[in-house]
Amino acid sequence: MLRTLTRRFVASLALLTLEALALLGVWLGCVLVVLALGAWWLARGTFGFDAAAFRVADRLAAAAPWLTPGVKAVTWLGTQYFLVPGGLALLAWLLFRKRHRWHSWRVPVVALGSIGLNALLKLTYHRPRPLLPHLVPAHGMSFPSGHAMVAASFWGLLWWLARRHLRPGAARTAALVGLPALALAIGLSRVYLHVHYTSDVLAGFAAGLAWLLLALGTLGYLERRAARAAANPGEVVVAATPEED
Repeated sequence: MLRTLTRRFVASLALLTLEALALLGVWLGCVLVVLALGAWWLARGTFGFDAAAFRVADRLAAAAPWLTPGVKAVTWLGTQYFLVPGGLALLAWLLFRKRHRWHSWRVPVVALGSIGLNALLKLTYHRPRPLLPHLVPAHGMSFPSGHAMVAASFWGLLWWLARRHLRPGAARTAALVGLPALALAIGLSRVYLHVHYTSDVLAGFAAGLAWLLLALGTLGYLERRAARAAANPGEVVVAATPEED
């Protein structure tokens, strides 16, 4: 019995590729970032770099006031008015492409899970929003940033799909560079507009990426199991049938 368990454990370790270990490390790092920032806020209050980031943003806005309309447009890309139609369009496109139909599960799992987790974290930490004048309407608690969290998960999902399915070329390169840059810009826009602290945005990015990695890993595992079951429909039954005397 012990020898069998040992062999299974060694076989399981062999399945952990370097990429899988790297992703596991990133996931753990993201979780630790959220927990550390939340614990600091509960114990000591606002971070020093939060105020410094607001000063930098205000100097930038004063020097280039024409930036503000553009920043508001960027932050709109992180609202439900853009993400709900965008998510539904992506879902429909995946459903109508038979080769990518399984990916359609990833859209609601990533989106709804990210929104639900963000609401839970906001209720847990209950951090008020900055007291500075808000340049766009904002409601609810501040930590972590919902815009940053959903941007990391939704645009991160698009990045994963682009990396997996686009052929090498200018379009693929543009997607792999542009999507993370867009997610970063959405998060930073919340600081510029005085509706989130920088620590809110950092925690939002970390939580969104952690949820994305967890969802992709879990759904990928289920997809592989389903593919093996379809390829070998009698495998489980045969294995479970006792040997005849």
